[in-house]
Amino acid sequence: ISIGMFLRRPGEEAAGAVAWRGPMLHRTVQQFLTDVYFGDLDVLLLDMPPGTGDVAISVGQLLPHADVLVVTTPQAAAADVAVRSGLVARQTGQTPIGVIENMAAMALPDG
Repeated sequence: ISIGMFLRRPGEEAAGAVAWRGPMLHRTVQQFLTDVYFGDLDVLLLDMPPGTGDVAISVGQLLPHADVLVVTTPQAAAADVAVRSGLVARQTGQTPIGVIENMAAMALPDG
């Protein structure tokens, strides 16, 4: 499920981004977690905006015993955000289980 499913399609009048904060975001996340039928799950992946904002805090409150896998990029600023995300996860009772660095360079033996 994606909030994008509820936005107007490109070309339609008023298509655009979601500009929500606080209670609206919290309620939407809560509704996705309680009202959407996912079937029998082994894993539920939530792709959230980076950082420690409203969505991360809401997910921490709604899923306090969840495991958290942080995805970051190689930039120093992104690494700092990843550290803070893990700290917020701990503060809300979640368990950071690892970090994935996406878009990193990889030098192969043949150059």
